Amino acid sequence: MILSKSCQQLPTIWSIPDELWDEIKPLLKVDIPKKKPGRPRSDDRKILNGLIYLARTGCQWCALPREFGPKSTVYERFREWLSQGCLEKVWVFLLEKYDATIGIGWEWVEKPSIKTALIVKLSASTISYRFPKAVLI
Repeated sequence: MILSKSCQQLPTIWSIPDELWDEIKPLLKVDIPKKKPGRPRSDDRKILNGLIYLARTGCQWCALPREFGPKSTVYERFREWLSQGCLEKVWVFLLEKYDATIGIGWEWVEKPSIKTALIVKLSASTISYRFPKAVLI
């Protein structure tokens, strides 16, 4: 289903709403043993909000506001989630949720760089393929 201009758009997300966080939180679980004792693990939600801020504003890591935690911690968690496939799982989940709620016009995808979105749609249950960097909606 392709949205018409008269359809109401969803609000821009700057932070994860509570109900969405409850669904995403299990996808970010990483079972990596601690190398050494130290401070308790920083809040995943706060860090994910920081990654959303980085993506939405395009700011540099060094300009990340302190409210999201230390930039080194946010970067380390980003690398951890990336290497463990957590961000890919979240991306696929969000694509499926958006498709079920609003709808993504998968059938009109023509550009070769965007066709990977169709592969994700067809193989979301296996999460074995690379995910698209962006989807035209």
